[in-house]
Amino acid sequence: MPADFAGNNLNNSRNLNINYINQTFTDWVGKGDKNDYYSFNVSSRSSLNLIVDGLSADANLQLLNSNGSVIAGSYNRKKKAETISATLDAGTYYIRVYRVNKKKSTYYNLKVSGNEAPQSLQLSTSKTSYQRGETVSLTNASVFDGNGAADLARIDFWLQKDGGEWQNIGDAVNFIANSNDNRYASFEYSLSGLSAGNYLLSAKAYDKSGASTESIQTSFSIVPVLTQQDLRNWHK
Repeated sequence: MPADFAGNNLNNSRNLNINYINQTFTDWVGKGDKNDYYSFNVSSRSSLNLIVDGLSADANLQLLNSNGSVIAGSYNRKKKAETISATLDAGTYYIRVYRVNKKKSTYYNLKVSGNEAPQSLQLSTSKTSYQRGETVSLTNASVFDGNGAADLARIDFWLQKDGGEWQNIGDAVNFIANSNDNRYASFEYSLSGLSAGNYLLSAKAYDKSGASTESIQTSFSIVPVLTQQDLRNWHK
């Protein structure tokens, strides 16, 4: 009997660490090993892609929830590859690969990839009010990505002045991973040359798959620099 790496039921399932990197697990199902189970956890809303191929006999694929109930399945005939794509909320899940023909066994390749959308984007401006000509810079700018900081692509910024039209401005694309936990990353961003007015700055973080956080906003103002003549007029 070939070596069996996956468990035969939910309780002894093989635990997987699913991330944005494609992973392949080779195993077999047959007379002495009818079911192979794998388990994994996701900490936030995530996409999942499963493929079972390399078959020499028919095998099917199922995605199960934490109670073992079927969420999705692929039931192609004969040696055709099985595929499942799903979007999952945070929780524990199981993958089941099982034989169809009672007389035939088969090796298979289980190909797994997933992606957690970035989350917990936060930022603020270093001040709430700037004089015209000052640079507006961000402070406490950070974001979390369960797949690691290397999966982050950009922070998309939009700017609105005095309640007018939103303008798409430059992105932040350089991230510094936290040395203690590389799922957290900081970034820098600044604005200059803004005219006097009241501003809203909107930001949304994207990862390399295109998944994103919700938009967040912060406000600040630019006030004109008062000249000596302005001051004299002010005191009249």
